[in-house]
Amino acid sequence: MINLFNRRFTRTAAVFLSGTLVLAACGGSNDSSESSGTPTKNAALAVSNVTLKPVVTSFSGSWSYSLAVDDAGNVYGFGTSAGAKGFGVRDNGQIAVPELQKGASAFTAVSAGFQHSLALDDLGNMYASGQNYQGQLNVPKLRDGGSRFTAVSTGWYHSLALDDKGNLYAFGGNGNGQTNVPQLQGGASKFTAVSAGLLHSVALDDLGNMYAFGSNDRGQTNVPQLQGGGSRFTSVGAGYQHSVALDDKGNMYAFGSNDRGQTNVPQLQGGASKFTTVSAGVFHSLALDDKGKMYAYGDNQLFGQLNVPELRAGGSAFTAVAAGWYHSLAIDDKGNMYAFGMGNDGQTTLPPSLGGSTLRTMPIAMGGTQAVALDEQGIATNLTYPYNPTNAELLSIAVSERHGLGITRSGSVVGWGDNSVGQLNVPDFTGAVQVVAGYSYSVALRSDGRVIEWGAHTAPAGKLIEKPADLERIVSLAGGFTHLLGITQSGSVVGWGDNSYGKATPTEGLSNVVAIAANTTCSVAAANNGALTWWGSCPEYFTNKTSLQNITAIALTDSHAVAIVDGSLVIWGMNEDGSAVLEEDIVITKTDSTILAISAGNDAFLAVDQKGNVTSWGRNWDNTITIPEAFGGPVPIIDDSICIDCEQPKEMTDEQFEEILPFLIASFTPDQKAKAITTLGGSTTKVLSPEEIQALIDAAKKEDRTEALATVREVASANNAPSVDPATATASTLPVSQSPMTKVNTTITTKRAVTLLGLKKVTQVAFVVPKKASVGACAVTKTQVTTGTAGVCNVKVTYTDSKKKKRSTTLTLVVG
Repeated sequence: MINLFNRRFTRTAAVFLSGTLVLAACGGSNDSSESSGTPTKNAALAVSNVTLKPVVTSFSGSWSYSLAVDDAGNVYGFGTSAGAKGFGVRDNGQIAVPELQKGASAFTAVSAGFQHSLALDDLGNMYASGQNYQGQLNVPKLRDGGSRFTAVSTGWYHSLALDDKGNLYAFGGNGNGQTNVPQLQGGASKFTAVSAGLLHSVALDDLGNMYAFGSNDRGQTNVPQLQGGGSRFTSVGAGYQHSVALDDKGNMYAFGSNDRGQTNVPQLQGGASKFTTVSAGVFHSLALDDKGKMYAYGDNQLFGQLNVPELRAGGSAFTAVAAGWYHSLAIDDKGNMYAFGMGNDGQTTLPPSLGGSTLRTMPIAMGGTQAVALDEQGIATNLTYPYNPTNAELLSIAVSERHGLGITRSGSVVGWGDNSVGQLNVPDFTGAVQVVAGYSYSVALRSDGRVIEWGAHTAPAGKLIEKPADLERIVSLAGGFTHLLGITQSGSVVGWGDNSYGKATPTEGLSNVVAIAANTTCSVAAANNGALTWWGSCPEYFTNKTSLQNITAIALTDSHAVAIVDGSLVIWGMNEDGSAVLEEDIVITKTDSTILAISAGNDAFLAVDQKGNVTSWGRNWDNTITIPEAFGGPVPIIDDSICIDCEQPKEMTDEQFEEILPFLIASFTPDQKAKAITTLGGSTTKVLSPEEIQALIDAAKKEDRTEALATVREVASANNAPSVDPATATASTLPVSQSPMTKVNTTITTKRAVTLLGLKKVTQVAFVVPKKASVGACAVTKTQVTTGTAGVCNVKVTYTDSKKKKRSTTLTLVVG
């Protein structure tokens, strides 16, 4: 085995950076429990596979499916009646989560009936899906001053709802009077709670009166008398043929059918003083007390819906319960969700996002020759051409050769770079947990397992596989040049996009897959037993590797493969210059910190370890990957001896002028530009780019047309504008006479800054590095400023003058 740390690279040396890992989780909280050692300022933001535990705010169980809403407003439906993609009933259509209505941003509540479902959004709109042959989906119009719905409940074939004025709505089947809304009593002004059972309904008003109506064949609508000091009912639940309730003293009431013990109120235990939550299922009931203990009573035959699970993952108390038909749901004080009981239709198989899903938070990304990294504040910096592609604070990034994507803390997606085929036309959605940037396409994976695509796949005619319409819930994605792979919640792999060489058609029978990767023509999947499966057009030096135990991640270039195995890196394929196949694997082992994330470009890789240290290696097609100081790169040494005895000219030299002349001409007025271009021998029939203007200048210099160049310089000198305050200047308002134009991707050294500022006899010159390592269109280190995008940047410069006094000034650069 070759230890990569002792190996010298010809193109891009392997450089590990100091830093502290910061794990970013839902809600913007940080957890540094994964890191060790003394924290430093150069922290990588996050790693792949950070556990994301959304808090369930509303949930409901029905005959063979379950629904839940998390604190980000995402809806989860699980069980064969719900399908993999949403809520409703598979056999009766409308299985997808409905599109939010205009202006709404999140779902807030759900209720699962026998074969229909209801939901609310944050604007109070109601959504209904599933079976409707008795009108249980006929959403009523708001009335009597109501402006929004506030609560919903589904029964067997009927539905109940409340609005913000306390009006009660009942619709659907009414064969037993279960939708005959009663009159308010005893001075009450509004209804405050509702629950729909099999063929009956229960409700509360603002005075704590209980109303029960519909079928009473088992006594399920016989409202009990308050007892034990209770003065009002506070909570109700309607089950199959029984009902449950609580009062303001925490006393529990259960009435109706008791053939399975579902109305046998349990005794409080463990020092608890009252019940706090109740829920009624078909033949069982659930309750919580003020200590967070769960009580489950009634029928438990065959399915185990009364088998209360052990608290896990830091949970100390149950906080909510919901009884389905033959299964039970619960959440605890850490946001963990539990589902137990009958699971033949998947109704107790939690979606990965609710059972502890993973947010693919990548602090590093490569694509083509681009290499991008996030700092501890979530600001992205391009390490190949140092600049900030976006000012948004990001949790995760992905890049291709020409564009990049990032996930914000709110779960939305932002993009930058090329948009020639719509790669940056991000749809309006939230809840993103992973992004993928391909050659000409963009993809996001949402926390609910849905995959959203935009941009364009490119493929020969007949070679394109469309994304399956009934795609199983996806838990992780990998993108190749023009195709996509996804790991499903069942551990299988699906593929779509360009299928040349069969690269988007996974090998049949894949299961228990933990990692996937793709390049231009080849795909691979790693199973939890260590097996590697290859398909597409893969070189033999890839496919010879058929097993790699304890693999957690894999990445491919067209000639190299790298995997994370037991926290170390394993590399195989061609050697670095591509002249031969490696005789043995290269293994990178860090004794003090494990490798957590990797990303691959054309012929280069990035990796980040547990402490936030980042490394890069490979050829990267002659594009150097430069790790700036902000990411733990070497601290530059300031040359204190520059310009000790020299005086810098205030006027630009001819060489400096010729360097910026194409950008000056581009900023001329139309008449001035026409004169300059005509003088240089060019045509004014189309708009010329700075590169095309540079070609005219080069031709004039080659032909020694000094008079033409002199005329152009005179035009530039006459192109003066009123003085503008640099602090408020923009690229379009700052005149050339005030500050020089600078090309994109130009490096300004401290020595050049002395020249531009006209300083005399100065030493210890340095740029002041801002907190986010960038100022406007520039990226800044102590020794240099690198221009990134068009705009204006004001960079503070410190120096010692000839009298040994510390001084500072501002260098204003116009980037064109």
